[in-house]
Amino acid sequence: MDTITIRVGLWFKDGSKKVEDIQFKGRLLAKGQDADGYIHEVPMFQNKYWYHIYLTEDGKYLVRVYMHTVEYYFPDVADYAVVDELPGPKQELTGTVFGGPMAWVPDSVLNKAKRTLATLKEKE
Repeated sequence: MDTITIRVGLWFKDGSKKVEDIQFKGRLLAKGQDADGYIHEVPMFQNKYWYHIYLTEDGKYLVRVYMHTVEYYFPDVADYAVVDELPGPKQELTGTVFGGPMAWVPDSVLNKAKRTLATLKEKE
């Protein structure tokens, strides 16, 4: 397992930011991006989302979602959740930093994570 650092927080359009680095031991299972995301089944169009799923050294999954918004009055946001199992399709996760809902992880990223896990188990 590698030592991984992720950055979470807020990036404001004026260039200021309120961010923190989270460090843990784990491995990247999957990453991807999507032009549209969903929070509470509401489409969040005109935003871009980046997703990362990690397997932590204690066997949990850390899911990081970064949202870039085109709206000037909304900051870009990155948050993460640690869960016991890979999230399912359209499963809402609660962010650790802000305590609110994060965008659903797309099926394409979840499927990449499942394939990577299967490959890791074959190598054991």
